[in-house]
Amino acid sequence: MNLEIASLFLILFAVIIIVWGIAVVHTLPGKIATKRNHSQVEAIEIMSYLGLLVFPLWMGALIWAYLVPVKLKATVETPVQDDAAVAAPALAATVQVGEEPTGPAKDTEA
Repeated sequence: MNLEIASLFLILFAVIIIVWGIAVVHTLPGKIATKRNHSQVEAIEIMSYLGLLVFPLWMGALIWAYLVPVKLKATVETPVQDDAAVAAPALAATVQVGEEPTGPAKDTEA
């Protein structure tokens, strides 16, 4: 009787250790991503927990945790223009008092 209780205790202890070990291993990608200051830590943690159901997801989360995230620039750079190139059309469009405009003729008669 004592041997049966001891063996039942050892089996229960082994099951608890195995479940704990699986839980620790499945949290590793999230811990690695946090340590490496990854910008997508939450997504990596979720993917590693889903790896409990589908193992390749855990492997993907582990690889993702080691990848460096790509940072894209959201700004569009415009070419720099010379002040003379910007000022030339403005100077050509000025009209002196008493002069007729030289631009396209506008039809004022309707």
